[in-house]
Amino acid sequence: MLKNKIYNHAILYGIIIGLVSFVFFLFLYWMGYTPLGNKKLPDIGFNIILTAGAIWTYKRQNNGYIHTWEGISIGYLSNAIAILISATLIALFLKFIDTSVINSYIKEMVILVEKSKEQHLKSFGEPSFISLLASIKKTTISNIFWDEITKKSIFLVIPIFIMAAIFRKLPPRSE
Repeated sequence: MLKNKIYNHAILYGIIIGLVSFVFFLFLYWMGYTPLGNKKLPDIGFNIILTAGAIWTYKRQNNGYIHTWEGISIGYLSNAIAILISATLIALFLKFIDTSVINSYIKEMVILVEKSKEQHLKSFGEPSFISLLASIKKTTISNIFWDEITKKSIFLVIPIFIMAAIFRKLPPRSE
């Protein structure tokens, strides 16, 4: 594989995290939930926990030492790989295995938006509400793919910095 152990470690954990995310998606699907809705929220928690595990195991394999930049590198690279894997597998599932999932998701989102119609009309007005409903009804697999990538990328920025800072331990300087 690659010579750099940070890359090897991040790629391995990225694959693991991506597969765990997809397995959680399948679990929700098999339990009868719409796996794209609000029930998918714990998926980000799995990413955070497994990223912490990736950083911690790297530190353990490195004699208990890790620089902040190493933690950040492992965190971001493993999550970038994980997000691409899970988003791709979900998109392939939606395209080739069960296309009705996206229709169920759209129906749930329309119901959710219509429940908050009064509040939305007060805050943003009717043209905005109509536009929002129209955009939800036009949701495609590509939208789901990019939504998965952007949401997870944004939600994991701060936790990765925090984990890298928590696990940071530099070797003693020899003088």
